[in-house]
Amino acid sequence: MTRLMVLALSCLTAAAPVRAARGEIHAIVAGADAYRHVPELAGAVSDALDLADQLTWLGATTSRLIDGGLNRPALMAAFEATLAAAGPDDVIVFSYAGHGLQIPDQNGDEADGYDETFVLPEYEPGIGDRTNLILDDEIDDFVRRAAPRPVIFVADSCHSGTMLRSVDPRADHRRIRSLPRSSFGPTPEARARPIAADRALPPDNLLFVGAVPENLVVQEVLIEGRPRGALSYAVARSLGGSSDLDGDRVVTSDEMSAQVVQMVRALSEARQTPQVFTGIVRGRPLFHLPEAAPVAPVKAMAKALDLEPVRVATPDDGGPMPVLGALEGAVLVATAADAELIFDPATGDVLTSQGDQAARLGPARGQDLLQGIVDKWRLLGALESRIDGSVEARVWPDDRLFADGASFEVEISTERAGRLVLFDLASDGSLIQLLPRAGQAAPEVAAGSTLRETFRAGPPFGADHLVAAVLTAADADPVVDLLRSVHGRPLGTGEAERLVRMIARGDALFVPVYTAP
Repeated sequence: MTRLMVLALSCLTAAAPVRAARGEIHAIVAGADAYRHVPELAGAVSDALDLADQLTWLGATTSRLIDGGLNRPALMAAFEATLAAAGPDDVIVFSYAGHGLQIPDQNGDEADGYDETFVLPEYEPGIGDRTNLILDDEIDDFVRRAAPRPVIFVADSCHSGTMLRSVDPRADHRRIRSLPRSSFGPTPEARARPIAADRALPPDNLLFVGAVPENLVVQEVLIEGRPRGALSYAVARSLGGSSDLDGDRVVTSDEMSAQVVQMVRALSEARQTPQVFTGIVRGRPLFHLPEAAPVAPVKAMAKALDLEPVRVATPDDGGPMPVLGALEGAVLVATAADAELIFDPATGDVLTSQGDQAARLGPARGQDLLQGIVDKWRLLGALESRIDGSVEARVWPDDRLFADGASFEVEISTERAGRLVLFDLASDGSLIQLLPRAGQAAPEVAAGSTLRETFRAGPPFGADHLVAAVLTAADADPVVDLLRSVHGRPLGTGEAERLVRMIARGDALFVPVYTAP
């Protein structure tokens, strides 16, 4: 694992939050879809442009390196110009969206024997083309030269690895942002070796946000009808102020990290968990938010609480399913590549846009059941737009596909005190109340507390979404009353709208859990 990408939580400084002077922001935003010799991507340029727009709104001086404009001379020149222009109180941002690749270590400083690289659009496979790769060592050098100015590095790509859950071929439309090691060319096999202690930890001026651990891949996701990188989208939202938990118009390193991790997990259906580490003092202000409203697309990201329509389709070779056109809150689209939910009329399976089996309906797939599933996913979309990092959740041991009878734990942490309400939206849309238990009030949770609950996989199989909400006692009671009234059945459209509005008075988050027979 490269020294720049290592998860070094020990670098977190335990100092009290600090207030810094209002420095300027200098940003380099890079993104590539149009690769000449390797598979093209679909959302990396959109990612880069969205981030650039948000940084400009924050007042940043921004260099945009897109597709053909992203080459080694241009990027190195941008690095040097940024170092020359940035003052001692300024913040530097570097983001990259595109392909990643691992190649044999070039200078003997990698414990695993491989350098992580970022792939430029002119990269040619099979010939050992280093000219069109940017090595992690080069970025590490840039970050160290920038010290003591903080550098925020956003890497929306991956270098090698596999998926936690396989992709159903009926929904296999999303691009993967990595190239296999073999694409570099015939080279000696890499060898692991010890590295010097002073280079084993990341620079103490770095906040790194990577899309996934290096053993997993980055799959583009469908967001508002177009392919995107979940990490870039989440960072753009944070830059737009959605992670400003205390409302002081300042985004700190802690606030940004917490929101980005939970947003990416929600957008990717827990296929991605970003890797975040920082040597920057905890609580350091990164961005001071302007009073003006954020520019698009963040304005669209902060959706109203109304339940948005869900794009639905059948598999491209699956034949028509007329009942879809009669579903309330569903928009029928022509191809599965443009759909958030894919209904297979031959099997009764419901697939997500990323290739998970969301529900296994079999022959029992009447309009009422399909409507319940649509309402569930509309509710999740509304909750997704509210994620701000105040509630965090993880599945342990990981986000694999859990077989019938398998046990797993869900860990929920909250930044604010209140009453915890927990319920499950099952794969068929049914709501199952979990906390509070029968005859009890919603349990109190303290600020900074963590709760772990153990569950066991069982029918109905597919996508369960555990929803946690932290509310005041006055707001929790009516939510509990509503949950008890619908326990064991799908929410109606009106009930889902009421529930979203009630939960929005507090802090809420959902946790995807996928199960199979």
